[in-house]
Amino acid sequence: MKKVLWIFILIVVTVPFCVFAQSAVSGYCGPKDSSGNWGTNCSWEYDTETHTLTVSGSGIMVGGMSRTYENETFHYSGAPWSEYARDMKNAVINEGITTIGAYAFWFTTLEHVSIPQSVTAIQAGAFQYSNLKEVELPQYLQSIGHAAFHTTKMSQLLSRKITEKMR
Repeated sequence: MKKVLWIFILIVVTVPFCVFAQSAVSGYCGPKDSSGNWGTNCSWEYDTETHTLTVSGSGIMVGGMSRTYENETFHYSGAPWSEYARDMKNAVINEGITTIGAYAFWFTTLEHVSIPQSVTAIQAGAFQYSNLKEVELPQYLQSIGHAAFHTTKMSQLLSRKITEKMR
């Protein structure tokens, strides 16, 4: 009987640690369907240990557009990974994604992003007010939305690069 009790106690004590020790969360990030579900053409995974968001799939990666202020505190919402906006340091967007959605990384703590050559459009405010320090623009980039890199750590330097690239 004592052995059974010890096994029960061991399970009760250790199972919660196994469940909550999750280091990665994931979901979909394609354009929403008519039911309001995220499209499955694009998926994301956030690693809480490395503070890295990885986006995979094809086509459009959505962004986030809604924002609210409550008691002078800013709340970012909209992008499927918005829960991690204030923790995020790195983003890896894999080959196949063609569009970085509007406000996708708006008001995040993102410092570094890897953008693949397949990206042809970066929509309005995509990296606005992030902590972005560096970015390599894709060779076939065709459009950059209004204020996509506004108020990042590299705004002035990047605006010269963009002007040269878009000529």
